[in-house]
Amino acid sequence: MKLVFYAQRAPSAMLGLLTLLLFTSASQAAVQTYPGLIGIRIWETSGTTNPVFYLPNAPQITAQLPGVLNGGNRDFVGAPNEFYDVFYSDAAGNPNPLGNYLTTEARFNGQLGGGLNLAAVDMLLGNASNPMVCRADILSSWVGLGANYLGGTEVFSVDPDLPIPATFTTMGNTAGTTQRLRVTVGWTKVNIPEPASAVLTLGAIAGLTLIRKRTCKGGEPSSPDS
Repeated sequence: MKLVFYAQRAPSAMLGLLTLLLFTSASQAAVQTYPGLIGIRIWETSGTTNPVFYLPNAPQITAQLPGVLNGGNRDFVGAPNEFYDVFYSDAAGNPNPLGNYLTTEARFNGQLGGGLNLAAVDMLLGNASNPMVCRADILSSWVGLGANYLGGTEVFSVDPDLPIPATFTTMGNTAGTTQRLRVTVGWTKVNIPEPASAVLTLGAIAGLTLIRKRTCKGGEPSSPDS
């Protein structure tokens, strides 16, 4: 991997702006192939907070589901009318099996409560019986819709939290639209640029990415029943 940093002198209106160029090969950039990864655990809150577990190469998370999410076209269900799709992606939520990020999308037509209630996303590393848990700590991008979207709660998907997280997002509803609610998160531990990395500015990073304290702990069970 080669990283090249350029400090750029600019006009006064852009003073202090740094351009960061990142170069890497596609084979290096993937959560899916991170050394020691044994699974992805997603914590969703619908009344109670529960884990959903996927193997690194599970078909549910290596591709985005096409079409409208519904009871027959979803990865998992939260509330009875809340249908989720999860997949590896780039920072903007575009599907990419070799991406550094994990995107959670949902359809929810309810007008009360608000849908897409993501509490946390964990990488599970090492031994399946006693894995290291590395919690997502980068909020990359999101889509909230409707009157029951609670703006600002998206940060709860990456905040330092309890082993069973106590905070969660409330991203609203999709009634009357074909759009999906969305939250895209990543890990500072996965410190690799994306295959299609281009030019990023500090201004864009400041406006798009919120980095939280990294949480990687050993000794937590990977089984939902543990």
